[in-house]
Amino acid sequence: MDEKQAKLIVFEGAGRSGKSTLIHLVKNALEKRGLQTFFTEWNSYPPLQSIINQKKVDSSFTPLTYCLLHLAEFALRYEEIIQPALKKVDVVLADRWVYTAWTRDSVRGIENEYVRQCYQFAKKPDCVFYIEVPSDIALQRHIQTKPFFGYNAGVDIWPDRTKEEAFLLYHQQITQHYSLIAKEENFVVLDGLESSENLLH
Repeated sequence: MDEKQAKLIVFEGAGRSGKSTLIHLVKNALEKRGLQTFFTEWNSYPPLQSIINQKKVDSSFTPLTYCLLHLAEFALRYEEIIQPALKKVDVVLADRWVYTAWTRDSVRGIENEYVRQCYQFAKKPDCVFYIEVPSDIALQRHIQTKPFFGYNAGVDIWPDRTKEEAFLLYHQQITQHYSLIAKEENFVVLDGLESSENLLH
């Protein structure tokens, strides 16, 4: 008898794209159909999460150190949490996958092929939803929902720019990388200006 293997559905997007709300709706919809689900998100492995988050606020690591820290976090979470879940439930929902590393590390100057090789152990998703949102809208959302601008807003890359300028530059470059990957990996591209309820349907 073949070992059970859940479907892996991934949600990707540059910052403030609306992923979290959509994932919540998808999770509820699947469970109403009687399917067992499991949710995992980027940088959520407990022993490393707080360390990485604090360093992101401080912007105190080099791009390579950030790259390797996120790799370690993902590898541990993949081995200890995600792989067991894939054998137990019907659908694993992931808020970000290896593509987040591909984009963020590349924008920070890490060789793209190196990053891809580092993450080649990870399962290829059955489906990837990429939510695209204009950078100016993402900035507005960020200002409304986040109290600070750190690593995820690109201030470590452009320290001589205002936080808002750094965010826009970062978001634009991340989006460019995602657009290329979306074509290469056959992502389902969604309009982040639509409501999550409309995207669900």
